[in-house]
Amino acid sequence: SDPGAGLPEFIAVGYVDEQLFMRYGKDTGRAEPQVEWMEQNEGPQYWERETQNLQGWQAAYRANLANLRQR
Repeated sequence: SDPGAGLPEFIAVGYVDEQLFMRYGKDTGRAEPQVEWMEQNEGPQYWERETQNLQGWQAAYRANLANLRQR
């Protein structure tokens, strides 16, 4: 079923000291820096690796939900 009006199916965020520094969502399908210091200190390879990891987590989440729906 639909997760709810306006709610994303899957999202991942990273915080340091209550500051959002990274976000991944289905809308972009990519892990992206949310603060300048992350953008300046991590290159494209880091963000590609994070994107691939989070896409794997998203796929596992979908599979787990499908299993739960069958019960």
